[in-house]
Amino acid sequence: MHPAAQVERLVREAASAEDLSGSVLVAAGDQVVAEAFGGLADRAAGIAPNPETRFGTASVTKMFTAVAVARQVERGAFGFQTRVCEILPAEWYPRALDESATVHNLLTHTSGIPDYLPDEDPTTPDLWLALGNPGIRRAADFVPILRALPAGVQPTTVANYCNAGYVVLGMVLEATSDVSYSEAIAADVFESAGMTDSGFLPFDEQHGDIGVGWLPPDAEHSEERINIDLLPVAGAPDDGAF
Repeated sequence: MHPAAQVERLVREAASAEDLSGSVLVAAGDQVVAEAFGGLADRAAGIAPNPETRFGTASVTKMFTAVAVARQVERGAFGFQTRVCEILPAEWYPRALDESATVHNLLTHTSGIPDYLPDEDPTTPDLWLALGNPGIRRAADFVPILRALPAGVQPTTVANYCNAGYVVLGMVLEATSDVSYSEAIAADVFESAGMTDSGFLPFDEQHGDIGVGWLPPDAEHSEERINIDLLPVAGAPDDGAF
């Protein structure tokens, strides 16, 4: 079998997997080798995905945050070894973050700040559900959640995956760029890369060609349900780009 034909077969097999709702694409440079779509973009409406469907990227968003932070370092706004307490205004600073923590610590998940999501750190309460979705539209809106975190530990060389650390990085971007986090990513990532259809799409606005996220049944819910209650209104530095 020709390599391209084999790739196309594998892509179509992946797209037909029972647990996939999305698209699969393989490209070599600017040439699309194979693409296929599977599942449903909107299960309730029975809408299948197509080439224009935009999906939530979940924690891939962290990579966009990291790129924008690196761009700010290039501009001289701060350095990778700058302490976060020297960047954020006092009213934003999360008490759970040790004052010795640097931008590099946040990027590499070594800052010691506890997470606000118990899936990543079972020792912390589920602050997202406890406080509710407080209409988060920019990184600084996370301040009440971050201030409720229990005491953290000093930075270390051992990585401990942490969503909260990337939320703080989003606040760093807002404190040093005079624009919202989503505007900073649009300028430094999406526009620069030609990703003209990507962005942070508020759930309280109407946007076409959007994949709707669903949660499987669990002990408290017998049916699948939309995951909107677990996400910020307009995305976040750790999870939220479409």
